[in-house]
Amino acid sequence: MNQLTATTHHMDVTRTLIGGFAATIVITLMMYFGASMMIGAPMDIAGELARMIGAPWLLGMVMHFVLGTAIFAFAYVFVAPMILPGNAPIRGMTWGIVLWLVAMLMMSPMMGKGLFMGAMPAAVASLVGHLAYGLTLGMIVPIPAKHA
Repeated sequence: MNQLTATTHHMDVTRTLIGGFAATIVITLMMYFGASMMIGAPMDIAGELARMIGAPWLLGMVMHFVLGTAIFAFAYVFVAPMILPGNAPIRGMTWGIVLWLVAMLMMSPMMGKGLFMGAMPAAVASLVGHLAYGLTLGMIVPIPAKHA
């Protein structure tokens, strides 16, 4: 790998992590504060993750940030260009919908809440948060031109 390729690759990794972190902050604020306005109670993402693995709340929050900052952001960079159409905001929000569907169809039942969190207002609040996550990620994280 030559110096230019290494530098460009490093910049993409850095930008992906920055975008994932920013997007995770956005969804976290929306779930803890925005959901309160929509459904009357915060959605405790960290608490739910911690309960799933029998760990303290803080470890649940660390898991949430690792997933949002790195795992889902890098999955977006590698998977989204192959399957998601549209410009950056549309691709990002579509990725948010993909993540939301995974959360509603897999994670929600694993947490004992049933499909779509067992309640439409909670599912809609989660959708809004995931759309905001995706939009933020899509606007910050570049998709390599050869894949776009």
